Amino acid sequence: MIESTLRTEDVPAAERFDYLRECLAKTVCPHELSCDSDAELRAEIRVIRLGAAVVWPVTVSAPLRLRRSMRMIREFDPEFYHLSLPLRGTLEIAQGDQEAAHGAYDMYVIDTSRPYDFRASAPPEHRLTPAPARPIADGRPSTAGREPDGAMYAVGLEVPKALVPLPVDRTARLLTRRLPGQEGSGPCWRAFSPGWCVRPPPSGPPTGPGWKQS
Repeated sequence: MIESTLRTEDVPAAERFDYLRECLAKTVCPHELSCDSDAELRAEIRVIRLGAAVVWPVTVSAPLRLRRSMRMIREFDPEFYHLSLPLRGTLEIAQGDQEAAHGAYDMYVIDTSRPYDFRASAPPEHRLTPAPARPIADGRPSTAGREPDGAMYAVGLEVPKALVPLPVDRTARLLTRRLPGQEGSGPCWRAFSPGWCVRPPPSGPPTGPGWKQS
């Protein structure tokens, strides 16, 4: 396992947007990025490489839009299936003629070989509040002096399509659609995901229909 943590607060404010775009390109693939307020943008990505797969918990403090065009796909395509699990906030995704909005503890899959349009937004109570430095997952103190207590939290998983031997037409029907987090492997993914976050979501462990704690 190879792990690293990328933080926009490690670079000057004027460079954070370009730094985040570079981080996403290295972690997954190139995207076009846009943000409602560059000044408020704070993001942290924890990159965990597990063989050919990549897990990347992310925290974002401002509404963010990511688009992947056919031109970008022709230039570089890692040929991944991307599984997303939002832990707090909303993820809206459109791919092909399918689109959906997903809330906390929903799951969905997209294909990096097809164009898509993705929007991430924090809960309505989004605000930035002063917060003291505190230890994070890798044992080092956070460099952030202000913490997004209304941030969007999510966990992404990139899996090479070669490792998922399913017919293309079958996977195409699943793209962007909600996958039940309370069935199959969903509960396991939901249970471990908060622990992968750079800063675990303040809302606590998974709750809601179909979720049971032992």
